[in-house]
Amino acid sequence: MAKIMSVITVLILIFTLASSCYAQEGNLSDKNEFPLTDLYGLSDPPKDGLYKVKDVTIKFIPPAGWLYAGTMMGNIKFMPRGDSLITSLNIFCFFKVVSNDAEWQENINNTREIMGRSPVYLNTEIINFANTKALSSVVDTDGLKARQIEFFKNGIGFMLNFTAEEQDFDKFLPVVEESFKSFEIISPAPEQSGS
Repeated sequence: MAKIMSVITVLILIFTLASSCYAQEGNLSDKNEFPLTDLYGLSDPPKDGLYKVKDVTIKFIPPAGWLYAGTMMGNIKFMPRGDSLITSLNIFCFFKVVSNDAEWQENINNTREIMGRSPVYLNTEIINFANTKALSSVVDTDGLKARQIEFFKNGIGFMLNFTAEEQDFDKFLPVVEESFKSFEIISPAPEQSGS
């Protein structure tokens, strides 16, 4: 199971980075054709910060001025105002990833070990997040950087992922880190685990 979760983590990172690279090539705003908010249907996030994915309701307050890009296939996406198609903040929800907290703890230890052998991972550590143990990492690959937090709660795996071009990463990271602190599972009611 740990290998499966490690593969899922790597695939999500690749998908996020690849879609960012693809978007960079197709940046229509460089051609001044129309605003990105029109192209992608971005909107202001809900004032109450509540988002629903299947049977899970979470509360999350994105950085001030960031726009809500929608929810699709378990991914809640936000982007800053402006012309960047690359910079994004995503909350992924994975259902039935592992069966219990002990299996998750084993998984994050194994995943951290695998990440530690890869030169693209600048930092991996186990942290406390949302009242549980979480895997935190920073990735640098091909001019893009990503900050991720992965954890398991109530049978659901979550990943908070922030991706930006290397030159923008440090500019946005402090406000993204503050937003990460706002993450809360509203329903189903979270159980205390792995603290």
